[in-house]
Amino acid sequence: MRGIASNVSEVTTAREIVDTLTLDQKIGQVLCTSVGHHSSVQISPGGAAGASESDHRRALLADCDRVVEEVERYQLGGVCYFPGRPDGNLPEDVAEITERLQHAAPLGLLVSTDQEGGNVARLRRGFTTFGSAMSMAALGDPTAVRDAAAISGREMRAVGINHVFAPVADVNSNPANPVIGTRSYGSDPARVAECVLAAISGYRAAGVAATVKHFPGHGDTATDSHLGLPAVGRTEAEWRRYDQPTFAAAIAAGVDAVMSGHLVLRWAAPDGTDVPATYSAPILTDLLRTAMGFAGLVVSDALEMTGAVQGRDPATAPVDALLAGVDQLLMPVDIPATVAALKQAVDSGRVSMQRLDQACRRVLAVKERLGLLAGARVGHDLTDVGAGQSGAVELAARAVTVLGPAFVAPSAGRMLAVVGQEPAAGNLARALERRGRVVSGADDAFRADAAVFVVSSDLRRGGEFDEVRQLLGTYPNAVLIVAGSPYGAEAIGGHRTVLLSYGDATVHIEGLAVSLTDSSRPPAGQLPVRLIPTP
Repeated sequence: MRGIASNVSEVTTAREIVDTLTLDQKIGQVLCTSVGHHSSVQISPGGAAGASESDHRRALLADCDRVVEEVERYQLGGVCYFPGRPDGNLPEDVAEITERLQHAAPLGLLVSTDQEGGNVARLRRGFTTFGSAMSMAALGDPTAVRDAAAISGREMRAVGINHVFAPVADVNSNPANPVIGTRSYGSDPARVAECVLAAISGYRAAGVAATVKHFPGHGDTATDSHLGLPAVGRTEAEWRRYDQPTFAAAIAAGVDAVMSGHLVLRWAAPDGTDVPATYSAPILTDLLRTAMGFAGLVVSDALEMTGAVQGRDPATAPVDALLAGVDQLLMPVDIPATVAALKQAVDSGRVSMQRLDQACRRVLAVKERLGLLAGARVGHDLTDVGAGQSGAVELAARAVTVLGPAFVAPSAGRMLAVVGQEPAAGNLARALERRGRVVSGADDAFRADAAVFVVSSDLRRGGEFDEVRQLLGTYPNAVLIVAGSPYGAEAIGGHRTVLLSYGDATVHIEGLAVSLTDSSRPPAGQLPVRLIPTP
């Protein structure tokens, strides 16, 4: 444990360790940097497509070297893992990265990642990947949600990841939401809460710290906080009815962490200013801490996002977040500048040592529960990683939901035409061929015995709905597959069969292939959201 006071090995609790740390060490513990998503191969124009396996590996390891230096220099407390290539890193590569990082850390690192399922899954290639939250909710089976979280959690721990930024507790009530959508378990607060609790239980069983997000609720927004600053238009009564219950249930269940959202909750800002929740003491301290009784770790969403830095100095924004009630400062734009700003804020008295100690203690308390205070275990058993993928596909197939007339799987031997948007249509065609089906494309669609039309974009987006309806007119007997957000599909579902998969990640596509080829395993999903008829 380089850099930490020599007597730290003699103490065993978060509270005791805080008293042994210097100012620099305390600041380091509340900071979380990232590894992987700044890989030169991944961010270079065209670099990912033309890069070899060895190119990707070299780029990831080079980025790891950069982060190791940062961890050692600033004695950081956390690192968030991102894949260094579009289809993900192999388990052995992830394990190597986390082991290098842990060896560099003064105390066991919180190694975090986003592993929600569906399209938001940083661990993909070689791992068990489950469907989106909405897909899992469509099963109507909280036990399946718990078991999936437990499997994901065990695979995360196997490769050295101990902290997951999941489950999503947002209640998606806005069909135009561009960033949550199928990442939510649905539009019913009770159903969402049930799934959130099941996921927390699964992660806990696997020894992974869970984080509910994005407080105070990102489900009724029409702006992506990665790209702008969303505002929630709910009244206080509406917020308490829709958004509060899921977070309250998680808090009552003892969830390890709550992630703040970079979004404005206008009723909670009595002065009328558009302050994101991440920088709002009325939201994070008065509401979350005092009124709702949360005593655990508050994590900011990534502080490099537009919703976090818009109109702010990126170097001092983390200071504002700490003062508002954030304990772990996730991915500031510039770690050295953030360290300097935090030191200056403490030296000037703007941030009290008591507040810094409080945040540091909460970070260390999670590490204590995970058994990291004596240093993280190195060495990884990857034997069972990825072994659950066939089961994940079965769940994705069960979750497929039918709108409109009953669905009958085309019988074996019939030519099946697959047309529509890429890459989803092409991926589905290849998945069907792997299951022994003869598949044609758009050019031969009229010779086919049956046809499916695949759309993975938002049907409510400008012009998309009319275009899809026009194309469907060309294939009057086609089944429409909506491999993405379900909103808008209801306008077509009254006239023809629609299959909803709640995502177009590989597991969803494979689940659709099962539904289209195996009449003994028909789609059985229950719609988790309220659809509003489109004129």
